[in-house]
Amino acid sequence: MGILDKQPKHNPYRSASIAAAIALLCAMASPQWAYAQDTSSQTEAVARKSEAKDVLARFFDAEGKYSKDSSEENWQAVAAFIDPEFVLYQADSLPFGGVWRGPDGFKAWMKVMADNFTSFGGRDPRIIVGGDTVIIVLTLVGEARKTGQHFEMPLAQVIKIRNGRLLEVRPFYWDTAAASKALGHDPK
Repeated sequence: MGILDKQPKHNPYRSASIAAAIALLCAMASPQWAYAQDTSSQTEAVARKSEAKDVLARFFDAEGKYSKDSSEENWQAVAAFIDPEFVLYQADSLPFGGVWRGPDGFKAWMKVMADNFTSFGGRDPRIIVGGDTVIIVLTLVGEARKTGQHFEMPLAQVIKIRNGRLLEVRPFYWDTAAASKALGHDPK
């Protein structure tokens, strides 16, 4: 498979809140999420949560540096956090939609994002960790390069981590139609 595989089209107006709720329930149903009955299990659970948060903090720091300066050195710092089997799923109705695979796919996605946005980031993140799964709920903020339009919307991301690297990322946008409109993109 290539670094970008297009998925079948879907309804761009469906609400991501249902998908985020299902993801949260699935994460909570995992054995790692359950309340630990003994101290060693509690210690392991806290260590896993701390490790996952640490991996994400270091990844986001490296990603931020690469976004400001796309040098090879900064890219290698980002790539160190991307599993070789990494998969990023983006809503098809967005101009950067599809399935992006591996470190090269992530790098290509970052280029497409830079082409579409003059600024893009998150505000007020809330992080929920269950085993190897992290759910981040935040307010997405950005400015579209093509239209100059500023936008804000809720976003939930489900991230799977393996061996200190990102294995899978699934963002759930509150309103992909509004994002596409802000970007000057017609998903039809």
